[in-house]
Amino acid sequence: MPFKPRFWAFLCVLTLFLALLGCRHSWTPVTTFKHDSERLAELAALKEANASGGYVSYTTGISMEPAIITPCYSVVVPTPWESLQEGDIAIYLPKWHSGMVIHRCVQKDSGGWIMSGDNNSRSESWERMTKDNYFGKLQSVHKW
Repeated sequence: MPFKPRFWAFLCVLTLFLALLGCRHSWTPVTTFKHDSERLAELAALKEANASGGYVSYTTGISMEPAIITPCYSVVVPTPWESLQEGDIAIYLPKWHSGMVIHRCVQKDSGGWIMSGDNNSRSESWERMTKDNYFGKLQSVHKW
């Protein structure tokens, strides 16, 4: 007697559940501060950046949702290239884009870091973030 379709559906759901249960990553959430206005968010970001030796980036786009909801002010701190780890969010200047990009470090190889937006279906495997086009690591986000 062959198995019924409901059994196969149950087995697929169970397999997916167990796979998700085992998939735990070490990525830390983005520290996000909520402010009453854009101006207050900007001032708080500038104060934090000044205290940490970093700078502020006005951030737009959807590639890092849900970790970073834009528009917002991102505080980026210069961090040594060698200290970057998988899961860190960094800002860099890729050749394929006209400006800076804030994406997650997903894999390091001999060419540098493969980067990806959390909301992207694919990583940027065609280009690497290198020591030469790396500007810093995301410290926090200020929203309004």
